[in-house]
Amino acid sequence: MVEAAKIDKRLESYWIPKLVRAWRVSTGRSGPADTLTSAEIEQVGQAIRELSRGLVGERELIGRSYLSDPASLGAYLLYFWPVSYAQARRIYAHIPELSGRALDLGAGPGPLGFAASDEGVDAVTMLERAPQAITIIDSIARDAGVSVETGRVDLHQPLEVDGDFGVVTMGHVLNELWGRDEGAVERRVALCERAMESLRPGGHLVIMEPALRETSRELLQVRDALVERGHQIAAPCFWAGACPALERERDWCHAEFPWEQPRLVQALARKAGLKKHTLKMTYLVVRPSRDVPVERALNSEQRWRIVSEPLHSKGRFHFMGCGARGRVGLTLLKRNKWRENKVFAKLDRWDVVDIDGVEERGGELRLAPESSVDVVLSSDELEHWRGDRG
Repeated sequence: MVEAAKIDKRLESYWIPKLVRAWRVSTGRSGPADTLTSAEIEQVGQAIRELSRGLVGERELIGRSYLSDPASLGAYLLYFWPVSYAQARRIYAHIPELSGRALDLGAGPGPLGFAASDEGVDAVTMLERAPQAITIIDSIARDAGVSVETGRVDLHQPLEVDGDFGVVTMGHVLNELWGRDEGAVERRVALCERAMESLRPGGHLVIMEPALRETSRELLQVRDALVERGHQIAAPCFWAGACPALERERDWCHAEFPWEQPRLVQALARKAGLKKHTLKMTYLVVRPSRDVPVERALNSEQRWRIVSEPLHSKGRFHFMGCGARGRVGLTLLKRNKWRENKVFAKLDRWDVVDIDGVEERGGELRLAPESSVDVVLSSDELEHWRGDRG
């Protein structure tokens, strides 16, 4: 299995120096080969703070070509690139085998595409609107010896791409297309379906979005529309119907993974006043309808993905779980904590557990003293045994 720690070590030792070199080439700066000077950290940290405010806070940069600005591109390359790379590697672990060619749409400076190259694909096509970002991709590819084809694309226009790709990716892209325009969801769905037309049999579409309530709910709306059209959500959902997180306006769903930050990312985050101790994102891995069997195997009703932080209160341990029964509250009264179920109290968001011996009580599932809880997959583990790639 490619362990998360090994992925993060590769990011630290292999990719960070290449990002720094690409940034120095693009800005004409000289300096350390694998890090920034104190003055540069100060400068880039300020740019990260401004870019984060524009993408996450007031979101006034959404829909704008912010990667055409050298300061924003540098901030994205040195901070958001490592974050997106680490996120993508964890999402790719849902796919049993990545091979053939990858297509990265709205690639930015290429984190998802280069992450796919580390997963074993033969070549990557990266399409992006900003020519400055394409130049960065080409620079990194030459340095890394990765087979990359680049080109320009405007995803607001009908997608014209043909191919036989094993995976098509869109990272932090859909939420920046069409904003809150009427019909935005339908346009995003149409883009996803057009992208899936370029998949070879057995291929997957990977969509990753920020873990904000607005962007998460928008992606879940896209999810439901894709499900209605017969496409299958291969991950992370165990529930095959309409997403129950959309039933109440206050709910959304996102993943959270432990993360060992690269030292440069830590320094930049501190300077920018950001906290990035874990990786949070909303994502989908989609199989096109043509590859979905007519008869689908049902997920075990005992299996749950924990989709909330601990919601404990006096006298009880409580989480929200999502499984074959949908999104349901899971509760263990503290007086019923026993040897076979005590691990329940220490679960984390995105853990996958098998729970046996529950009863429905007041709209939730209640564990008894004799209930058993088995952690099938911890949030700090990857989904599949994949060989020993770096």
